[in-house]
Amino acid sequence: MKTIYLVRYNESSPGVKVITDAFTRVLHDRNYKVVVTRVFPERLNDADILITYGPKEAYDAVKRKLPVRLALLVDNYSLGQLNKAKFFLKRGKICYKDFWYSLVTGLLYRKRENTIARHIKHLMFVSQTDIDHFKRRNPDNTYYLVPNGVNIPNTAETEKTKSDTLRLGVLSNWTDATVQECQWFIEDILPRLNAKDKVRLVVAGKGASPKSIAYFNRSPYIEYLGPVASLSDFFRNIDIYVATVPRGCGILNKVLDAFAYRTLVIGIQESFSGFSSMEKSYIVCRSLEDFQHAIEVVADGQIAAEYVQNASNYIEQHNNWDKNYTAFTNRLQSERII
Repeated sequence: MKTIYLVRYNESSPGVKVITDAFTRVLHDRNYKVVVTRVFPERLNDADILITYGPKEAYDAVKRKLPVRLALLVDNYSLGQLNKAKFFLKRGKICYKDFWYSLVTGLLYRKRENTIARHIKHLMFVSQTDIDHFKRRNPDNTYYLVPNGVNIPNTAETEKTKSDTLRLGVLSNWTDATVQECQWFIEDILPRLNAKDKVRLVVAGKGASPKSIAYFNRSPYIEYLGPVASLSDFFRNIDIYVATVPRGCGILNKVLDAFAYRTLVIGIQESFSGFSSMEKSYIVCRSLEDFQHAIEVVADGQIAAEYVQNASNYIEQHNNWDKNYTAFTNRLQSERII
């Protein structure tokens, strides 16, 4: 039995765990012994296989001169950080701490990614957009596209509750960075939407600091829920999910969840980079007027229903965890990577 060491530093992120769980589940079915660990193995036997998750782990492995067979880079990290810095700069948000952090880390990891690509041939990403950008700098690597999956809820879990107001929603694991990824919308768009429409923003998710909670609660347009017991508890009580993350890389799992829970999704183009092949499934908003128009679409139940159904059909076909990781593992085996 071959042993695969899968090195990932982050043990707490749900987004990391769902990917490594899906991969290891298929590998176990193929009779591999999989060791998911935060530390690199001290010694590798000839039959052992080392796989890394994320750019930091891959870069550290290269520095240690370890024989990494496959790097699950998942996102084109430098692309996302630099996209975010550009987004904040265009909107004059240079006072945001995350603007400076994104700019510095984006430039740093652009160099590190090139080093990774020179030493690790086989690279996996979840978005074709990420592969296309990465491949321009590193054309000689072998690339694997493995989109994230999503669990489809039953019909009862997706039925909307009624409300006298239009409920926008945003869900995140809240850190200082994720608050600022939403802050521009809260400050620049939301109050002006309310000048014309009776709307509120439902904010949910765990991890918010007391400072962040106080920030959310200061706005008369925000209903802060905090952690929710289930995704159904959140999505059944909003009418529109708002995608505000300006990274333009990877796949936003919360957008996938919104599609699964049959919720109309609106937001900036950068939040949909992982869904570029979808058609009439979400509404891109580049201005206040675009957001106002998107809200008006909800009033036309037929149009909204068409977008929701298109998104639902797409993810059922393209975002199945077992299907995607089975195909990935089949290719790895056929190419003798594992």
